[in-house]
Amino acid sequence: MPGLRDQVLDIISAVLDIDRQSITESLSPQDLENWDSTQHVVLLLAIEDEFDVTFTDEEILRMDNIAAIVAAVLERKGATSGDL
Repeated sequence: MPGLRDQVLDIISAVLDIDRQSITESLSPQDLENWDSTQHVVLLLAIEDEFDVTFTDEEILRMDNIAAIVAAVLERKGATSGDL
């Protein structure tokens, strides 16, 4: 069973239509032409739906790269290092 981090990265790969292997922790909307504000909303809605979570406006504003998105999901799900 994939860990939470892997599940998040799979969603990011699918929504942004990028190869999973090209996703880095520092990847951000500035790095991808197709990661615009609309795709960002689509991405976050897909993550919220998959993990049955709802992010606050403040959390969404902090999600400016892959590391921040993964961290927000892990925090929302109360994940431990064993869940990664």
